[in-house]
Amino acid sequence: MFQIDNNWFNPNSVIEKVEDVVESIYITQEVTGKLHALSSEDEEVLHKLADYFGRYPKYSGFPNNSIDENDIEMFVELRKNLRAIGWGMNLNYSSDWNELTEKANNLINSR
Repeated sequence: MFQIDNNWFNPNSVIEKVEDVVESIYITQEVTGKLHALSSEDEEVLHKLADYFGRYPKYSGFPNNSIDENDIEMFVELRKNLRAIGWGMNLNYSSDWNELTEKANNLINSR
């Protein structure tokens, strides 16, 4: 919301946050895979969630300082979808795995 309110002053911060989410998903997949801690259904949810976030612009490593209108629309839609399922700042937080997979499925199906 900060970038929306500030005319996308620093779009790279949004791109980096989305990439942080993708990296966290991959780390979770790697650790739980080694521990055989997830069911195949849970592994599939993580895979689909990584794919969902993987469609967003990538940080090039250099400050781009500009994104096009399509990118902006994608990020605005992402924010709307995340808030609709209950993820975001100042919303309810839970570490329950079943709640995570339910919200992830709702997000994936929101496309």
